[in-house]
Amino acid sequence: MAPIFDLDGYRCGELPDTAWRATHPRSQTQLTRTDGLVAADTTLDIFRRWQLKRAVANHLNINSTHPSCFVSVFEDKECAVNWAKNRGPHDEVFITEIDLNKVTDDIYVFDAAWLAEELDTWSRGLPGELLFLYHVPQQLVKETRSLREVYEQGVYAPVYGSSPDILTNRHVKRLYPTCVFRV
Repeated sequence: MAPIFDLDGYRCGELPDTAWRATHPRSQTQLTRTDGLVAADTTLDIFRRWQLKRAVANHLNINSTHPSCFVSVFEDKECAVNWAKNRGPHDEVFITEIDLNKVTDDIYVFDAAWLAEELDTWSRGLPGELLFLYHVPQQLVKETRSLREVYEQGVYAPVYGSSPDILTNRHVKRLYPTCVFRV
């Protein structure tokens, strides 16, 4: 008889107080006023380790066309802002602040890098990337601003590469040495 699969065993033990989500025009995740951040696939049932492994590998593969059951967020605002920079016009890319202190037991949150390693997927999560299963409920959403508004606040001045909207790998490594990005 196969051992019973327990999805709870893969959850994050401790969460930071806040996380940030970058949502852009081509995101699978949808930002709604009533439901919060909703993954493309909210119907996938995960009853086995191999199902979780496949879902995680597909989600972390930036070229995957499979609808994902996860919503990625970052523990670090700078990582979310940096991820957002190359994702579209700054009026169409949004940074959402998420209150992780309001996460309840019925909300599944995973550490992407740890989970990918634990499941031995060929895709790797980014350091500080968290995965919400199915959605980030509206009650966790503190604020959403366009990337342009974030810049106008004066906290994050854009650093440009060869084009005003493209940050080069050299700039990314210099500005964000602890974050690994697929730029």
